[in-house]
This record gives sequence, C-alpha cells and structure tokens, in this order.
Amino acid sequence: MLLGLRSAEQLVLLPVFLWAWGTAAYGDWLRLLAAASFAALLDAGLSGYGASALHFARARGRQARHARLFSLVLTGAIACLALTLLVAAGVGALIAAGGAPAWLAPGTLALGEAGLAFALLAAAMPMPGLLAALAGPLRANGRHGAFLRGQVLVRLASMCGTAAVLGAGGGPAAAAAAMMLAHAALGALLLAATLRRHAPDVRWRPGWPEGREAARHLRRLPPFAMIAAAGVGTRHVPVVLLAMLGAGPAVLVTFAAARTLTGLLRQGVQLVAGSVAVETAQARAAQGSNASAALASQTLSRLWPLTGIGAGLLMGAGGLLLTVWTGGHAAPDPWLLAVLVLPVVLTVPFQIRSQGLAAANRARAIANAGIAHIGIGCIFALKLAGALPPAHLAAAVMAGFAAAEVLVYALSLPRKPPLAGAGGVAALAAVLFLAAWAAAYLAAGAASALIS
Repeated sequence: MLLGLRSAEQLVLLPVFLWAWGTAAYGDWLRLLAAASFAALLDAGLSGYGASALHFARARGRQARHARLFSLVLTGAIACLALTLLVAAGVGALIAAGGAPAWLAPGTLALGEAGLAFALLAAAMPMPGLLAALAGPLRANGRHGAFLRGQVLVRLASMCGTAAVLGAGGGPAAAAAAMMLAHAALGALLLAATLRRHAPDVRWRPGWPEGREAARHLRRLPPFAMIAAAGVGTRHVPVVLLAMLGAGPAVLVTFAAARTLTGLLRQGVQLVAGSVAVETAQARAAQGSNASAALASQTLSRLWPLTGIGAGLLMGAGGLLLTVWTGGHAAPDPWLLAVLVLPVVLTVPFQIRSQGLAAANRARAIANAGIAHIGIGCIFALKLAGALPPAHLAAAVMAGFAAAEVLVYALSLPRKPPLAGAGGVAALAAVLFLAAWAAAYLAAGAASALIS
C-alpha cells in the first residue's frame, strides 16, 4: 500500500512542481532535497536496530527488557533529532549566507528561501525511520497494520498539503514546511495514539544507558547504518553527482522525471519479488530447499517476461509520456531511458534472490552489495561523464551506475536457490522486450503525429 501511494505521490507532485515553479526553481529544489536526504543517516542505524530489537524483545515476552529498550530508543531518537536540528540549521544558515558549495548553491531561488527550505527538509528526514523504530511493539502485537494505516494518512497529508501549497503560490520553504508538518508532527501524533490504543503498557520515558550497556548496543548499530546508507545513497548520490558535474536545471528535471517514470517498473518488480520471497522462505522452512527453488523458478518464469514487456513499452513510448506528463519541461533522451530501464530487466533474477535474503533476515549482504554498487557506480560514472558529450551527461552518469549494479549483484549475491530454465526465460523476455519496444515506438509515433 505504501509503495503504491509513494508512486502515486511522485506521479502527481512532479508535474505540479513544474507547473508552479518552472524548470529552474524545481532544479534547485531537487539539489536541496537530495542533499537534505542524507540527514536521515544521522541516526547511525538506530532506526533499523531499534525496530528489530523492540520487536524481538516484546515477541519473546521479555517485558522488562522491552521497556528498557523502548526508553533507550526514545532517548536515542531525541538525541538524533537534536543533532539533526543542529546540522540542518547550520547548513541552512550556510546556504542562506551564500557559503554553500557551488553544486548546492541555488541558481534561481533567493538564498534565504533556499536555506530555510533545506533546513526544514533535513529536519524532517530522520522522522519516518525513528517513528517506525518506536512502532516496534505494534509489530510484535500483530498490530503493525495500524501503524501502516497511519503512515498512509501521513503520506496523503504530505501529498495534499504540498499540492495545496504549490497551488496557492507557495515557494520551496512553504512546501518543505508542509512536508515536515506531515511527516514529523502528524506522524508522531498518530504513532502516540496508536501505541496508546494497541500497546497501552508502553511508557514514553527516556532512559540513559549504563556502562557496558551502551557499548553493547552501539556495537550493533553499524550493519543497520550500512543498510540505511545503501538505500539513501542509491537514490540520491546520482543527483548529487550530476550537480557536482555541473548539470543544469533542465538536465536534473529530465533525469528526475525519467527515473520516476521508469522507477514504477523497478518498484513493481521489487514488490512482486518481495511478496514471493516471504512465500519462498516459508516453503523452505516447511518443505525444504527443493520447494523454495521451484517457487523461485516459477516466479522468474512469469516475472521476467512481464518485466521485458514493461521495459519495452517504456523504451518505445517513454519519450512521449515524459513530454506529455511534464508539460514539455523534460527533454526526452532515449539513451537515458535505456540506461534506466535495461538494468531492471537484467537484474530480475538478482531481485528475486536479494528479496529472499531480506526475508531470511540477511539484509546485511544486500547492504554490502548496495554500498559496493554506489562506490563502483561513482567511479564508472565519472569515467563515462568525461568521455561522452555533455548533452548526454545524465545518461553517462546512470550508465555508470547501471553497469555497476549488474556487475556487483551478479558477483556478490548467492546463486541459490537455483533458477531452473533461466536461459530460456531470458530469451523469451528479450523477444518480448523487442516486440513491445517496436509496438510502443510505432504507437508513440502515430500519437505524436496526431497531437502535432
């Protein structure tokens, strides 16, 4: 549900941003948003570790330990928010004073507006993760759905509030304030109400760790911090890298629009692979590895051809869709579409295996691959950006990340469970991809002729 709402939010808000602000101001917003998103890492893994520790302590009936952990996580969350506010205010003041690095300095926005927008965005970034950590008791009680419903309301409030601000002529600072109020204030109020109803024994009392207790908990944070860094980096490092390489607002807007559109295909693959991964883990536990391998192979035989069709449709008609969707603000680049779409098709088997690792509580292996993907992707991207024409800067950068993604996941993820008939399924997916591409290309050409 949240995945679908997030996709809908992206589809709805991007053209509204462009309509309200234009390409130049929205390009500034994209750079500020990408930089502010790294504030989510200031919790140093507390969100992931806290959610896991609270869930297991309560699920095992260790009430005293759960109460102690909740107080410690609450203290950590307060400290994290205080640190985030200091960093957000400091960097925001630096931007407002004109002292930000060139890649972060606003090109169109007033310095004060840009600094305030950054501070508000950065202040809100850790909140979703910290609230999810404090919701650990709900998952153990079988009431996690209540928390998710609250998050749906938060997303809707953020989307509607931002759209209302944009429609009323509000600038980046007002839009950032609407997002912060939804994710921070409304999110916290809904969590408190949900815990009071479904876990009334939980007490909101901060606690301070003693002696070795602090060291024991701190040692467990790094793996969770790596998982968070892999997620944030995969999404926002390319934008930062493009900005550092001198990409203008038009390039950033085209990149953001193309990645949002093609991201629907990637999210669909991850959603299917994730749901099947749970069934695969259950089949392995109940019937052994042969049953889980058969289920994974069956999923591949259906998901890969469907992904090929979706990728072909995006390749053939993506340019027209981008033009219509963004009102002409995004300039279609077939090379950019190609390097965004093709990795999704090529990595379907790896998605099935990586989601299986997550279901088996081996997310650290995925995080290691994600960190390697970002590091190698940056190296490849810088090499390609210097070798290809500036007009294709976004395509060059994403080609580097695409090559790194395929390479890293092919080499690092386990080859079990074996996927029977993968070669034949790959050939079928390729044929369907080409057929869908040709059909969509012809249809888009005919539609363009009618429109013009």
